[in-house]
Amino acid sequence: MGSPASIPTLGEKHVGSTPLLNPLEGLLDNCVLEDARTRPGFYRLVACPPGRERDLAQIPGVQYLRNVRPGEAQGWYVPRNVVEAGRYPHRIGQWQLPSTRDRESIAGSIRSSIRPSEHQLRAMSFLLSIGPEREGGILAGDPGLGKTLIALCAAHEIVGEAGPVLVCGPLAARQVWVGEQADALLHLGIRVQALETNDYQKYLAEHRIPSEPRGWYFIHYNVLESWAPWVFGYLKPTIVIFDEIHLLSNPDTTFWRSSRRVSRGGHVKLRFGLTGTPIPKTRMDLAAQLLIVQPSQWSTNYRDSVHEFGVRYAGGHREALTFSEDGEEDHRDRDRDRDRGNLQSLDSSGDDATRMVWIFEGQTHTDELVARLAGGYLRFTKEEVDLELPDLCRHVVELSRESLDLADYYRAMSGENLPARKSTGGTTLIDPQTGAQITQQGTLEKKPDAAQLVQLTQLVSALDHAKEKPALDLVLSLTETFQHIVLLTWRIDAADALHAGLSVQVPAGWKVFGPVNGTQAWRGPGKKEAEARRYAEAEKSIFVGTRDSCGVAINDLRLTQALVLTSLHWNPANNIQIEGRGHRQGNPFQEFHVYLLVARGTVDDKFLEKLQRKAEEAHALSEADVEGITFAQALLEGDERGHAEGLELTLQLLRGLEL
Repeated sequence: MGSPASIPTLGEKHVGSTPLLNPLEGLLDNCVLEDARTRPGFYRLVACPPGRERDLAQIPGVQYLRNVRPGEAQGWYVPRNVVEAGRYPHRIGQWQLPSTRDRESIAGSIRSSIRPSEHQLRAMSFLLSIGPEREGGILAGDPGLGKTLIALCAAHEIVGEAGPVLVCGPLAARQVWVGEQADALLHLGIRVQALETNDYQKYLAEHRIPSEPRGWYFIHYNVLESWAPWVFGYLKPTIVIFDEIHLLSNPDTTFWRSSRRVSRGGHVKLRFGLTGTPIPKTRMDLAAQLLIVQPSQWSTNYRDSVHEFGVRYAGGHREALTFSEDGEEDHRDRDRDRDRGNLQSLDSSGDDATRMVWIFEGQTHTDELVARLAGGYLRFTKEEVDLELPDLCRHVVELSRESLDLADYYRAMSGENLPARKSTGGTTLIDPQTGAQITQQGTLEKKPDAAQLVQLTQLVSALDHAKEKPALDLVLSLTETFQHIVLLTWRIDAADALHAGLSVQVPAGWKVFGPVNGTQAWRGPGKKEAEARRYAEAEKSIFVGTRDSCGVAINDLRLTQALVLTSLHWNPANNIQIEGRGHRQGNPFQEFHVYLLVARGTVDDKFLEKLQRKAEEAHALSEADVEGITFAQALLEGDERGHAEGLELTLQLLRGLEL
């Protein structure tokens, strides 16, 4: 028993010399806490000044427990990341290198094939500092900085080749764990076995599984729910690694629920989350990830926890919107609703449709969140690490609307392709380019935001189609300068058309690969990776695909000199993730060029606004997270907003739609 000041601090082995300011420190003054040994992740509040419980109760994760376990006392329980907030470094350069002896133990077995860099050793030090009492952490490094190798070595140092270790991730990451890291795995004595079928009993009958629970296994998120009985009943992993954990940002998905269930297993001692995109949309996405790697410290009831996190750390409150017969919105504030559990869309009743939405406004406790994340969330970027990466050169290729065939785009603006439903009335807009009248459908009676989102998707899709010819001409011109080019589109049919056009028009000696477009033909294990490998091995080659199919885990695209993107994504992290396929360790070229096709005065301008705001959101949580800001600035440089009429036409259609 003792005060927070008497809780032992970590030694020099793991902690740097620059602590964080802790906004919560004064809140715990004169409080007496004891380590809740039977409840990992918590301290029990033994005594505190009168009324201090009310202040502590405002912090997400602090809870009063009445139904306690045998040997426990009821009372207030405070998460460890509250008590220890600010005591750990939040920058990778502040994590000291392991001692010489530990470094040899960590890296000696793989030194003959892969020499860990300094930043990888520091990141291993971060993972090794996470004990069972702190439950887990998120390693959020930019794409291409070797997070897989870091997690492999750290987990091997803790449990050895016997495991048991479970790796969960998207199907696209399977090849990374099972195939691409084979050299490092061989020297570590590890063999990761992929479990892929939904029928786990049939799979076990056909494959040899050790009689004792041991080994390393990979299960992709699609089938994790099916394998949960085997994970709990047989494997009982000590460590669970969640690769691309940013995909687990929605608590209402089966992926998230099955991952949360596995994470909360009593046998799991440590949880590592790996991601290059820690904040896909907003801080609310980070809340869902933290509930996976630190399942107790943000509240045992995940719905309450998400609500509390949103109110305190994302500056939001939740509302229910009911759309009535006349299309009017009936707002009902749900902050005080004690049944704070239902973040899912509510069922429609009769002709009314009700759903839950988040409204973001007001001040956030950013400093407090950063302090709580220290020691459990490490964000590091390419700018922070000493690596020989190619220089990143971004080029914005501005396309005038006059040079594009926008017939489909204007049809999408009119809304004629939207599902036919009763409308609340329409408006007439004037196209500034042609002078023609465009009749916009009125707001649809049910779920207008969803209808607008459909229309936004149609606009982006139509614009992507209009950019096919400029993209084709650009890639053909780049063949005079580069030998390895990647072209990614938004639409599947755009990728198909560009692949067909390039196959006919490329100069002699060039090979065109793809189109890797996410269709059934490319969904088999290793198919996309094999095509990328053939692209990398060719002397002069072009790889064609879609953004969604090629954005993660295809590491053979690193042998690329130029990347052409026909469409932007509204989140800078998504664009950076795609850039990371080529701008990463292992790229032998001195420069890596990215060409962004932007049509001013169209929906692309809407994305520019979102890119800037999302980049600032990520930077607020980590000073190192500057890549999104530089990406947005590269797009905004030279943008004099000379297309105001076209932009306003687009914004009239999309006004109020929050991405």
